[in-house]
Formats: sequence, structure tokens, C-alpha cells
Amino acid sequence: MRIASRNSRATRAVVGVLASRYRRSPQLADGPGAQTVAFPAIATGVYGFPHDQAARIAVATLKATPTAVQQVRLVAFDEDIRERPQASALDSASLS
Repeated sequence: MRIASRNSRATRAVVGVLASRYRRSPQLADGPGAQTVAFPAIATGVYGFPHDQAARIAVATLKATPTAVQQVRLVAFDEDIRERPQASALDSASLS
């Protein structure tokens, strides 16, 4: 599945799925008492979802999710993604 348009029904569905994954994973980590959770750039590889939009969804959802997890790491696949200006803003974003 390749994302064709930011306004397409498929894109809206992916946004919902991404938010769900970022919301549910820290909650599941609470069970065994995990203090740290790391996420890859979900859906941005083979699925082709825009990196910048995926990062905004991740940060907004994680900030709004009640959890005992103390640290969340968002992991970029390569230096090209990590070097983008949006990545710098995310580096300084506090999730607590």
C-alpha cells in the first residue's frame, strides 16, 4: 500500500492507525513496568507515509497518552531523515 495523497481516505486511515500504535504501545509497556520505549519511524518506509507528518502524529499522540514510561525514543532510519529541520525540533520536544 503506497500513500497517494495527504487528503485521501487511505491517508486518514493510516493516521488513525499510527496514532493508535503510539497510544497503545506505552500503555502495554506499563504492564511489565518498562521505563523506556523506542519507536522506529512507523509507516514511513515501504508504506511511503510522509516522515514529517508521521513525526508530528507520534509526538502529539505520545504527549497525550497517560503512561508510566519515563523516556520515549523516536528512531530515524537514516541520517537524511535525522538531519531534517523537523527532526531537530523533535529532539528538543519534551514528552513529559
